[in-house]
Amino acid sequence: MTRSDDFKRITIVSINGVLERVPHAINSLVLSERQLPGAHCLLIAPALPDKCPEFIHHVPIGQLGYVEYSLFVLYCLRAFVKTEFALIVQDDGWILNGANWRQEYFDYDVVGAPVHLARVYGPAGPQFMSGFTWTQAPSHLKRDIILNGGFALRSRRILEAPAHLGLSVIVPPVAALIGPPYSMRFPNEQPLEDVQLCTFMRIQLESVGMKFAPLDVARMFSFEHLAPNLHDNLKLDDVFGHHSKLRRLTSIQPPTISYSISEQEMRAVYGEPRIVDLLVRYGYRVTFKGA
Repeated sequence: MTRSDDFKRITIVSINGVLERVPHAINSLVLSERQLPGAHCLLIAPALPDKCPEFIHHVPIGQLGYVEYSLFVLYCLRAFVKTEFALIVQDDGWILNGANWRQEYFDYDVVGAPVHLARVYGPAGPQFMSGFTWTQAPSHLKRDIILNGGFALRSRRILEAPAHLGLSVIVPPVAALIGPPYSMRFPNEQPLEDVQLCTFMRIQLESVGMKFAPLDVARMFSFEHLAPNLHDNLKLDDVFGHHSKLRRLTSIQPPTISYSISEQEMRAVYGEPRIVDLLVRYGYRVTFKGA
């Protein structure tokens, strides 16, 4: 079996409920498809711009907010993915190097970068730990590591499971109202689909055989942000993809990544200069806010 035959098992999908970001989502699909020849491509978005490659199949939806997006991924994406796996990409998360694809990713139902947040089972019971502080918890404690959903591989089984098992989303009270323009902030980002899958739904999912990628596999699949010890010995050139709200793909002619922060602020983010160096080596033009 050739690699392209393997990639036919995958639908690269971008779900975007914000109309003005759809052209950038298309860019992430185009770049990712170049890295996985033979994969199917699906755009789920309110409308198409004038120019969209013919190999991208479009499914129209209404505009989605942040929480609605998570509900769509958990309960509705299954209706549109016909292949064994879905690779979720966005304008802030896509494949960096298809040569780093590993067959073992097909062994898991959920694969994504380890993020800053995890649920750790300590003497007082489970609690969320943010800012990568969970990496400092005693090694004997059980940890539910959240595998990022912004750039993620999901099996069809896991796409179908929440609805088939009747699993509910657990939404805590709003922690803060931020604005203007006003938006809601929830404690520990709990309404997000990757948090729900990897924590609140995890026991039920694992009880029916769903497999979450272990930390060593997740690190090689993707990075979101880097953390001391967790990523210090990781060769970024060997990583398959990435995701971060800081980095957006704003053009592919030439490939351009626009940071939402200034260069000075970027250099203050742990490990981010390493990521910029990697992106430049891959041929991206990198711009910063205010430049």
